[in-house]
Amino acid sequence: MSASTVPQPFDGTMKDTKSFVSSLILYVYGRTAEYLSNELKVMFVLSYIQGEKHSIGKNEAINLIAAGQELFKDFKDFIVQMEAQFRDLSPKVTAIGKLKTLQQGSSFVDEYILQFKAEASQTDLGDTALVEYLKAGLNPTLFKYIY
Repeated sequence: MSASTVPQPFDGTMKDTKSFVSSLILYVYGRTAEYLSNELKVMFVLSYIQGEKHSIGKNEAINLIAAGQELFKDFKDFIVQMEAQFRDLSPKVTAIGKLKTLQQGSSFVDEYILQFKAEASQTDLGDTALVEYLKAGLNPTLFKYIY
């Protein structure tokens, strides 16, 4: 028996898609004896997708699988389609939005910089713009001390 953790329920939030998919893959592939067919794997995943806005599509997929219809070539195809449905359509725009609102607050400056770098790496902004965003998010006391 695998020691992988049971995935957390997923509500379709874009930012949680990658971690949800990763936890599913680890869990399902860690339990190949339990999930022998693609249908069992897909049904398991569908059982963890929650929320009102996803119930119609989820219920339709469950009914089609129960009726013996093949919706996906295999489990990998299902995962690809699920990621496509919940992915961020504008990751650069999302990252820029996060940079605009990112604040150091009371956290250590190295923690703030790590967060900043993670978001900055998703953009194609130049150094000048990035420096301005970085300065705007610094703790005001630290900013005054530096500048």
